Amino acid sequence: MNQQQSNSSDNLSTEKTPTDWKIHKINIATSLSWFAEGFKMLGKNPGAWIASVVASFVASLVIIMIITRFMGFFSIFLLPPFFTAGFMFACYQLKYYDTFEIGFIFKGFEEKFIQLGILGLFFSLGGMLAFYLSINLSEFLGYKVYAPDGKLFGTNPQYTENYISDHINTISLFFILLIPIFIGLWFAPAIVIFSEIKALKAIQYSFKAFFKNLIPLIVFFVVFIIGITVIELLIQLIQQADSFLFYIIAVLYNFTFISLCYALLFVSFESNFNLKEYKNIDNKPLNPDSNDDSSMTA
Repeated sequence: MNQQQSNSSDNLSTEKTPTDWKIHKINIATSLSWFAEGFKMLGKNPGAWIASVVASFVASLVIIMIITRFMGFFSIFLLPPFFTAGFMFACYQLKYYDTFEIGFIFKGFEEKFIQLGILGLFFSLGGMLAFYLSINLSEFLGYKVYAPDGKLFGTNPQYTENYISDHINTISLFFILLIPIFIGLWFAPAIVIFSEIKALKAIQYSFKAFFKNLIPLIVFFVVFIIGITVIELLIQLIQQADSFLFYIIAVLYNFTFISLCYALLFVSFESNFNLKEYKNIDNKPLNPDSNDDSSMTA
C-alpha cells in the first residue's frame, strides 16, 4: 500500500506544469455539485476565509487610492485578476494540503505578474468599452442619459428621479455588455497562475470552456442567482424586525458571499480543466490519497 502511494506520488511529481489543457465535458449534476463543494471548502477554515477577504478588501482600497490618481477610475479593473489568482492558489492549498494563509491571496502579485496584468488591462479596456457603448446605445434608443447641465443623470439626483427607468435601462445595458468580458476572465486567472499559459490564450480557454459546457454553467448561474435572491429577501425581513441584527448579518453575509464566490470559481475551474492531473506552481505533486473528487468528470 505504501509502495503504491509512493509510486503514485513519484508519477505525479514528474508531471510538468501544463502548457496546454484539455477542457473536460461536464453535466448539470456536476455543476450543481459545486455548491456542496464550495460550502465544504468554506467550512474547512472559515476564519481564514473571512480574514483573507478583509485583507484583500483593505489592500484593494489602498492600491485603488494610489493608482486612480494616475490612471483614472477604470484602473480599478486592473486588480481583480491578481486577487482571483491568489484566492485560486489559496483554494488549491486548502483542498489538497489543508492549509490556508492570508499571504496566499497575494500570490498573483508574486507570480505571473505580467500575465495577470494583461488580464487586468483586458478587464479595464473591456469595462471602458462597455461603459461608452452602453451610453451611446442608450442615446440611440432614446433614453435620457444626460441632464440639462450636460452631466450624466447619475450625478444629478433630481434628474435621476424623473428618469429612473432610463437610468436602470442604461445600467442594464452596461452589465449585458460586460458579460463577454466576464466569460473571458472566468477561468483565465486560474489558468495563468496554475500553468505556463499566456494571458491571451487563457482568455481563449475560458471562452472555450464556457461554451463547451454552456448548459451546465447556465443552470449553475440560474440556481446561484435564485439562491442569492432568496437570501437577500430573508435579510430584508430581518432588517424590518431588528436593525442591529441586520447589520451584523449583512456584514457576515457579504464576507461569506465573496468567499463562496471564490470557492465556487475554484471548483468549477477544477471540474472543467481536471486540475488533479497537474502540479501547482510550487512544484508539489497533488495528494494521491485525496478522495475529494466529486467535482471531477472526464
